[in-house]
Amino acid sequence: MASKKQLTKLVWAYNSLSLLTGHCHVVFLCSGVDVISLLKWLGASDKMIAPFTVPGVGHAAIAYLIYKLASPLRYMVTIGGTRSVVGVLRRWGYLPPIPEKNRIRHLVKEGQQKMKAKYGDIRKTED
Repeated sequence: MASKKQLTKLVWAYNSLSLLTGHCHVVFLCSGVDVISLLKWLGASDKMIAPFTVPGVGHAAIAYLIYKLASPLRYMVTIGGTRSVVGVLRRWGYLPPIPEKNRIRHLVKEGQQKMKAKYGDIRKTED
């Protein structure tokens, strides 16, 4: 289990990345990009965009919209990037290899064996 110090570092890293991403969206908006037109071009519904087209809506509100719309993409990049970085760090020797007994494949097989031992063959047909 992770220590309190490690968890604190992770929380700070996550929050810092979120603030940096939000700041990048504001800079993107302030540079003159018409985000509403871009979202319409990408196929966003008018119902979703309508609250942000009201006069007086600031850059922060539109940056928040972009932040929320980009979240799924950020998560995919994070998951894929983490997997790639861990692989590279293992190849370079910075991270230890996963012990064979901890591999998911073995854990699944172990779980299947335990379930069969506990419940028997559940594929028995009733006549």
